[in-house]
Amino acid sequence: MTDTRDYHLLRMAAPFLLLGLCFLSIFLPPLFLTLPAAAVWIDGRTGGIGATLALTLTLGVLFWVVAPGMGLAASLCFSAPAVAARILLRRGRPFATGMFAMLAVSFGALVLALLAAFWTFGGDLVGAVVDGLRELLLQLPGESVDDILTAIAASLAMTADPSLVENASDLIAQYQAMTREALLGQLLPYLETSLRVTLPATLLRGVLILGGGTWLTAGYLLRGAQRKGRPVPSWLQAGSLPGDFAGFSFPGWVTTPLLLILVAAFVMQFFGGDGIFAVSYAAQEVIGLVFMVQGMALVSWWCVRKRFPMAGRVALIVLGWLVLGGEILFLLGVVDAMFHLRQFTAMRDAMLRRQNGARENKNDEEDPKK
Repeated sequence: MTDTRDYHLLRMAAPFLLLGLCFLSIFLPPLFLTLPAAAVWIDGRTGGIGATLALTLTLGVLFWVVAPGMGLAASLCFSAPAVAARILLRRGRPFATGMFAMLAVSFGALVLALLAAFWTFGGDLVGAVVDGLRELLLQLPGESVDDILTAIAASLAMTADPSLVENASDLIAQYQAMTREALLGQLLPYLETSLRVTLPATLLRGVLILGGGTWLTAGYLLRGAQRKGRPVPSWLQAGSLPGDFAGFSFPGWVTTPLLLILVAAFVMQFFGGDGIFAVSYAAQEVIGLVFMVQGMALVSWWCVRKRFPMAGRVALIVLGWLVLGGEILFLLGVVDAMFHLRQFTAMRDAMLRRQNGARENKNDEEDPKK
């Protein structure tokens, strides 16, 4: 009786388990990516190394439990940027020098983690992930899992061949008659191909966010604390911190080649096989992240003009990141890079001030009583 009750509970919980896994896959990676910046900020405020040590040890144990063969190497990807940023700040390195150093450290940690993954999984990390997912789905009880897999398989089939929409009910019935193992045999190859194509882009974005994002975010947090008169270590130098984010902009010699590469990568993805598509997709993702930062700076500048509080600026940037996967911020960054919106607005404002000043001087001359 107990076994039957437990079976029905697991059957009812299966859809919620899948939804929970989707939730964790969306929100846990950004959470992990903020941990190095948080550790650098805390140690930068206190002058110690406790937060960095806690981050290293906690992630080392966590990843070791999840993946014993590469736990320490995976935790290195997160702890190395925190340790490097702490050292760079302590030595007073300029912000630009620190940025390049952080990217180099993050890339080196990623290479070590990949080597550990290849050694652990026999050179096929994606295959190991897909096989693990297959075993997990085969062990989950309940018809709800089968219904979800059936719906996904039917959707993929109709996406690949729109003519199947007319016979959707027959198609669904065909998939319902299949075993779960047969369904996974059709679904998992799609997932494996997608992972192999998107993995280079994901890794490069991780390098930029963990290296550059940690240095930039922690720098602005420490800069804000320093400007507000909050206690910071005496060795923290202003030259190691970034300038005003509202005025941040990539130079033209950076944005112009990136725009050309972006257009070329977009055209390339329609020619060649999966390898060329993976390269073009990685280029688009990395360049897109660069212009998203430019778009964030534009949003921050607009908020400063409108005298929004800091909470309002952060909320707008986060909203722009979440809506359409950051496409709005990307487009704003491209437009600002092409048309120099902030410089144009500053020139227009200066011209209007000169015109208003000239008009007031003229009125004073015409009315000597003023």
